[in-house]
Amino acid sequence: PGQYYTTTIIATGDCDDADVNANPGATEICGNNIDDNCDGNIDEGCNTNLQLTCKAFIQGYYIGSGQMNTVLFNQGESASTIICDSITVELRNTNMPYAVLYSTKTNIGVFGEFSISVPTAIANSNHYLVIKHRNSLETWSNVINGSTFYPYNFTKAENQAYGDNQTEVESGVYAFYSG
Repeated sequence: PGQYYTTTIIATGDCDDADVNANPGATEICGNNIDDNCDGNIDEGCNTNLQLTCKAFIQGYYIGSGQMNTVLFNQGESASTIICDSITVELRNTNMPYAVLYSTKTNIGVFGEFSISVPTAIANSNHYLVIKHRNSLETWSNVINGSTFYPYNFTKAENQAYGDNQTEVESGVYAFYSG
C-alpha cells in the first residue's frame, strides 16, 4: 500500500488464509497432512480407529426376506456368494459445505451389512453418513452423533435416511431407491 494506507491484522485464530476449511471450529480430516482445526497438530486423533457397522438395502437388488442378490458373483466379478455389490461410504461434516471427513469403498453383503474402519476422532463427531452406489440414488443419513448411533440401520425406517429418501420393499423394510 501507499503512504496513506495502514494495515491492521485482526486476530481470528484462522491458521491458513489460503484454506477456508482450516479454522479453529473445523474437524480434523485424517490423512490430508493439514492442521484443519488450527491447534498446531496435524492429523491428531487419527491413529486409532473404530469399526462402524451399518445395514442398508438397495431396492433393485432386494429379493425379499432381508436379502439381496449376489450381483458381483452373478457378473463374474467375485467368487463370494455373500457379497452383493460395492459401495462408497462417506462421513460428512454437518455444516455447509458438508466437507468429506472420511471416504472409503467397501462391499455390502447380501443381508445388507457393511462395516468400515474410521479414525476415532471422526467417528465420535457429529456427521452425516453418505452411501453412494453405481445404480442407486446417493443417500444421506440424518445427523449422527457417532458416539451413540452405531450400528446404523437404514432398513428399519424410512426416516433413517435424510428426507425419508427410501422406499418400502416389504412390510417394515426400507431400501435405497435404485434404477
